[in-house]
Amino acid sequence: MSESSEPDPSQREFGAQLRQVQQLLAQRLEFEADAALQRLEALQTSDEDRLWCRILRLQWRSMHPIHPEMLKEAQTLVGDSTRLGEPSLRGASLRLRAALLNKCRLFELALKELGMANAVAARAGLREEEISTQIQVARVLYDAEMHEQRIRHGEQFLRDYPDAEPMHRATQLNYIGGAHKWLGRNALAIDFYRRALAEDAGESGLASMVMTNLANALVWAGELDEARQLLDQGEASQPMQGLAPDAQLWRLQAGALLRWKLGDFDAAFDYFTRAAAIGRSDPQCRVGLIAVLTRTAEAARECGRLGLALDAATELLQLTQTRAKEQMSVTGAALLEIARAAQARAEQDALQHHSQLLEQEVQARTAELSQALAHLQAEVEMRRATEAALQRAHDQLELRVQERTAELRRAMAVLVQREKLAALGSLVAGVAHELNTPIGNALLAASTLTTRTQAFQAQLGSQPLHRSELLSFVEVAQDSGQQIERALERSATLVSSFKAMAANESNQLRVEFSLREVLEQGLTVLGPSLRRQAIGLRFDCPPELRCLSHPGVLTRILSQLIENVLVHAFAAPPAEALLSVQAVDRDGWVDLTVGDNGAGIAPAIIGRIYDPFFTTRLGQGGSGLGLHLVHSLVTGTLGGEIQVHSEPDRGTVFTLRFPCISPE
Repeated sequence: MSESSEPDPSQREFGAQLRQVQQLLAQRLEFEADAALQRLEALQTSDEDRLWCRILRLQWRSMHPIHPEMLKEAQTLVGDSTRLGEPSLRGASLRLRAALLNKCRLFELALKELGMANAVAARAGLREEEISTQIQVARVLYDAEMHEQRIRHGEQFLRDYPDAEPMHRATQLNYIGGAHKWLGRNALAIDFYRRALAEDAGESGLASMVMTNLANALVWAGELDEARQLLDQGEASQPMQGLAPDAQLWRLQAGALLRWKLGDFDAAFDYFTRAAAIGRSDPQCRVGLIAVLTRTAEAARECGRLGLALDAATELLQLTQTRAKEQMSVTGAALLEIARAAQARAEQDALQHHSQLLEQEVQARTAELSQALAHLQAEVEMRRATEAALQRAHDQLELRVQERTAELRRAMAVLVQREKLAALGSLVAGVAHELNTPIGNALLAASTLTTRTQAFQAQLGSQPLHRSELLSFVEVAQDSGQQIERALERSATLVSSFKAMAANESNQLRVEFSLREVLEQGLTVLGPSLRRQAIGLRFDCPPELRCLSHPGVLTRILSQLIENVLVHAFAAPPAEALLSVQAVDRDGWVDLTVGDNGAGIAPAIIGRIYDPFFTTRLGQGGSGLGLHLVHSLVTGTLGGEIQVHSEPDRGTVFTLRFPCISPE
């Protein structure tokens, strides 16, 4: 039905009656659907209304044995709905044609029709029709006995449509349970049937069907009491006479199995007989009739009623043969009708396409010939002039490129040197600031010791010395000496790390070194800058990891990345700023990650961060060469690669991957 802003009462009445017919057909209530369809046909007024009635009438006819002309009529409905341009009508006609193809056991063609129906619904934003189409796909997979595919399809449906109505989710869970049952996975089948019952199945009879299926599975699992309770509960919620014929058959079949396993063979055969009568009277219940006859023969053999077993087996054989012949006849006729329709459509399309091509070709050739002579001379002269102009422009451009390249190289050299000096100045300032604390502590302790020594010396010359006074002086001297020793050790460590880092910076030769020691030296020198901005540090590197590479280059890379963190990531630090430096050995390669939880990099610029002279702090001290230099050192000197992952306001992680033994 097409939508309008204010549907009139007749449209609302038609829409309500349309939904009622669709529900009755879905429940396979043949007579009620026929009566409702007659009332709907009396209300039709527009072309869309009439097309809806034709679709539903063919759907009602498909509840009986189908004929090849039904496929032809369904194809006509698809064409008519396409011309009307109404997505709901086209989707309904495609699903109807898929249902007919499915009954002809042309499963691949049915799935293709459903794929087109799903695409139509998706483009039009008809989510409910998408869901209905997916439910029908599960039915085709069931009829095709493609049980593993049915399981995967159902699980994908549950992931893709978490907001689907409980009845639709329960339907898919029931299909998945049935597939596991066919594959002999009875425990899994029981689990999915229980999940289906946990969903709200509405008033469509689905809950009763799931109870029947679960009871059947429980019988084979030996849970007879629970199976009986479920069958009784299903009968109480929806009596037998309110069910469609196939639902009645399967409930009677489950009741027969229960009584068989309880040893009440007379009651079991009574249920089997009633179920078989439904199967014989309704052609749509042939599959159920086959199952009933199979179980009847098994139960009869078990209790020694060989005559009954033989009768059931004979009827089963005849039914199978008859069904195979009917199926072959219908399938063959359907394929012939499809082939004829496809051939006619292909011939018509080919003729139309050929005619269009001929007409276009004649027009194009005429236009080409009329213009060719007029423009030929002008084109030759223009080409000569263009070639001369291009040659002059090429010469000028080449000269300009050479000049600009030389200028760019000079500028890059100056800026790289300036950035190195700025970084060195920052490091020296940081180390000097860090040395102030231990040296100040040492001076304070030395001053305290000097003052106390002078007082002690004066006391020795003026009065007798008590033991307590001597012990107090010794305690002060010992404590001051320890403070001085600790302060000087800390200063020596800082100076040693700075000297090692400076030596590494100046040494470009390959040497063997401990990666952990080199990284620790670099972090020690950069520690003051981190502490000034209250940035926590998480460091992890195996002590046994050794490299034959360039420690100075690694120190330079680490320094530049951390400087980048200080300037960009924590310009406005979060409550708990954190820097992480981790190294891992991966079969002769090192994965070194430097990450932070800072501001991150905007997606619009992340692809340009390695470009020379690109910076987001233009005019604020940024040169745009830091990360360009890092990229060049990693990919060139170290022979590795660098990757970056970042999300705005969630931090940035640089991952350096280089060999433990760098190329010579």
